[in-house]
Amino acid sequence: MRFVLEYFLKQNLPKFGFCRRAALKKAPYLPVVERSRGSPYQRATLNKGLAMDILKVIRNEQFLAAAQGILGQARHSIDICTYKFELSQRADARGLNQLIEYLYAMASEDVHVRVLLNITGRRSGLSRLNENTGRTLKTHGINVRYLPDNRCQHAKMLLVDRSMGIIGSHNWSPKSMTENFEVSVVIRHAGYLKEIQAHFEKIWEGSKEL
Repeated sequence: MRFVLEYFLKQNLPKFGFCRRAALKKAPYLPVVERSRGSPYQRATLNKGLAMDILKVIRNEQFLAAAQGILGQARHSIDICTYKFELSQRADARGLNQLIEYLYAMASEDVHVRVLLNITGRRSGLSRLNENTGRTLKTHGINVRYLPDNRCQHAKMLLVDRSMGIIGSHNWSPKSMTENFEVSVVIRHAGYLKEIQAHFEKIWEGSKEL
């Protein structure tokens, strides 16, 4: 797990001016950093003595609490990409259904909610499941789209207010959150998410409305 996070940090931290050595030492919780003059690196310092959780690894069912925590802070926008979005009445879907109810509540409070699903013209069981889910989401004021030309939508992302997000392997399905081995990263930094959000906007503009 640490190896995966360290690789991610080594590839991305220089883009945002973080001190890699200090960041890796603190992983998965990273301190706020300030620029230090006369040094090729930046000195990592705590902002008024408080550490900010910029990156945090979550596994399996931890996604539920992490996603609810982020969704609860939404004021303007919620963007979701998922390969599978399952509405289920199974016992193991209780946590997921609570999360979906949270989405409905956010949409009813004028938060702009968009969901990009994997729906292809091949009419597979997964495509039909996602299409049925998408139509239900639309009845709650959520915008739903899919990729054109039978292109597979395999990304798993939750982006909130362009400043918080979760990116990783979790689908919005009971099995993904209760049985599978899944790993995602919670990101609380607008700098990290800027490029990801821009890519989402580009893909969204080229997608088709359900």
